Amino acid sequence: FVGGNLGTPLIEAVGAPVDCAVAEGSSFQLEWVKELRPAIGIFLNLTDDHLDRYASLDEYGEAKTALFRAQTPEDWVVLSREDPWVWRFSRRLRGRAISFGFDEVEYGTFPRDGTIVIRLPDANRSGKELTISTARTRLRGLHNLEDVMAASTAA
Repeated sequence: FVGGNLGTPLIEAVGAPVDCAVAEGSSFQLEWVKELRPAIGIFLNLTDDHLDRYASLDEYGEAKTALFRAQTPEDWVVLSREDPWVWRFSRRLRGRAISFGFDEVEYGTFPRDGTIVIRLPDANRSGKELTISTARTRLRGLHNLEDVMAASTAA
């Protein structure tokens, strides 16, 4: 299933024979969430675009973090190292965190020489490095590169 905030509503996946769902949830929708437990959740950024609805950036951020409330240590959170609010949120996680950003890190995702590098820890603690070429993407701009890094990390 692919949908959510844009496209097909997520409610249409409920009770359907779905192996995997990739869905965008808005902060407005997440205000109502009580039991959603994503195996992998992504927190891209926090900007002031909805301060007409929320009293502060912190209140808006708290609404977005509802996505992660039911997660357990078996679940994953993919989050930005570039957004200060999102990065501070990483201290409150129950799920396992893996980050994306522009600086090279021991574990996480970053761009290097026309590729996206994903460094994942594995069971024997030696780690695993995956590289994905960005040559086929037509998306331009750093914000789109961040989106591609986040999606690649989740995948």
